[in-house]
Amino acid sequence: MSREFYIAALRHYKDACLLEKNNRLANADQLYGLATECALKFVWSKLHPVGTPKPWGHIDTLWGSLARSPNLLRDIHLKSLLGTYPFLGWSIHQRYDANPNVTRLTIHSKTAAQVMQIAQSYWRAP
Repeated sequence: MSREFYIAALRHYKDACLLEKNNRLANADQLYGLATECALKFVWSKLHPVGTPKPWGHIDTLWGSLARSPNLLRDIHLKSLLGTYPFLGWSIHQRYDANPNVTRLTIHSKTAAQVMQIAQSYWRAP
């Protein structure tokens, strides 16, 4: 399943960038969250033994539990990033909102780019 997390993260991230470029900000924000979530699940799966129960949830709830994972905190880039909480206020349920709040889009976009870069380094690793 780890491979699928990375492929999904990449697809969500590319789509989010296209949507943002075309001023489709609400959907871009949702996909930045999903891209970050999938990328972190991918990295998590690379740093934990096969058979370890995988983390569940979306980025708004997942971030806190991953931030306490000793295996993830061994990665210096993840450690500094997980010490923040950039997806505060993001919710998967915002996809139903008539006027979703996208005031944190820039933060979500930047965080997604950072996490994607970290995930890419694990994609290439043996």
